Amino acid sequence: MRIQDHIPTISWTLLDKSLFILFGFVQILIINYTNIQEYALYSLLIFIHSWISIVSDSFSLQMIIQFGINEKHRNYVNTISLFTHILVTTTLSLAIFFLSNQFAVIFNEKRIAEISLFLPLLSISSIPKSFSQKIMYRQQKMLFVFLSNLSFFGSITVFIVYSIINNSYLNYELLSKYYLYGTLLCSLFSIFLVLKHLKFSIKGNIKISDIISFSAKMTTINILNSIPRNIEPFIIKLFFSLEIVGLYSAAKNLYRLFDEALNAFYGIIYPATVKHINSQNYLQLEKLTKKSISFVFFGFVFLAIIIISPLGYFVLEVIFPIQYVKSINYLTIFLISVPFLSFVIFYSLLTASNKLKNVFFGVISANISFLVILLMICNNNNPALIPFGLVTYNVVLGLFGLYYGIKIYNYKFNSLIVALPDSYNFIKQKIKGAK
Repeated sequence: MRIQDHIPTISWTLLDKSLFILFGFVQILIINYTNIQEYALYSLLIFIHSWISIVSDSFSLQMIIQFGINEKHRNYVNTISLFTHILVTTTLSLAIFFLSNQFAVIFNEKRIAEISLFLPLLSISSIPKSFSQKIMYRQQKMLFVFLSNLSFFGSITVFIVYSIINNSYLNYELLSKYYLYGTLLCSLFSIFLVLKHLKFSIKGNIKISDIISFSAKMTTINILNSIPRNIEPFIIKLFFSLEIVGLYSAAKNLYRLFDEALNAFYGIIYPATVKHINSQNYLQLEKLTKKSISFVFFGFVFLAIIIISPLGYFVLEVIFPIQYVKSINYLTIFLISVPFLSFVIFYSLLTASNKLKNVFFGVISANISFLVILLMICNNNNPALIPFGLVTYNVVLGLFGLYYGIKIYNYKFNSLIVALPDSYNFIKQKIKGAK
């Protein structure tokens, strides 16, 4: 696999993920005009909405790539996927809606009910967006993914800037409404982008039992994956105040830059991996895996070094308001796990190979480690150490990924540096071409 052969796909993917970086600055803008409690409530809404999206993606949307990559199954899989996506998203959001008062009691926070009441509208509005974007990934239309996310983040940014100019403040109600408006606009635009691919059929040769079996396993795995990423703030709320949740969420939302970058690579690698396995092109699959891990490793480490450097720390202190300064310490702790994130890519290879038992064992081990560390920290009433729960999860998950890479796919440590000569040769060719 030569990087230059995939420049268009990689370029649009990088541009797409640059939107998440730019929106990170919008998050900082939000922080500067929102008090900690209001920001905490808004963050909890986004976390629970993301959790519902993850569950539905696992059970309903992942099949679009896993089975829809084969054109003869595509229209049938589209039908099953859309039906289950609507069913799962609606059921989960309405269940939380009807249990709103109970959740307010459990978390000792009456305003939790405000999240539950707004959630169904937001979740249902996102159904076309997430379905359309999964089709874009299957078709490798990374330009469309970029345009779709641009409509989402761009519209939210416009609403937020307009509100700040006119009101000079933000709160939960405004932020949640702007997020909903952005979701609706993105959903409409995304449907337009994939209109010619929205083909459905009630007939197909693939067994529903095979689809459900795969989806059930993926859902179990991703529900476990979502605990440290989306449910963790609710666990923290059981022990600490909304203020602590707000400070922690501010750091976690910036750290999501790494998660989103990893998701970008997953979006490219997973469909390509499925295709190589189906065509038994194992040599290209090996090259794809090695180079992906290497580029992610060096890219992430370089970015982490910039953030923790004196210059990076100074910038963070300038852009964070005084009441959020503790969030910088949380972000710094998060960066400990960055070198291990690249090995999570092995799970895409395991999933595409239908080795879900291995994936499950790695994820469940990481979750147990995460819960033990986080609950120890919470029980000892030490909010300064809260990030070590997620750090533990990422480190354990990455180490298990590396273990499977070595054991099953014969991965060698010297493969970690393949990005360096590849980048050098690419730059050298570009320089020669410019002369």
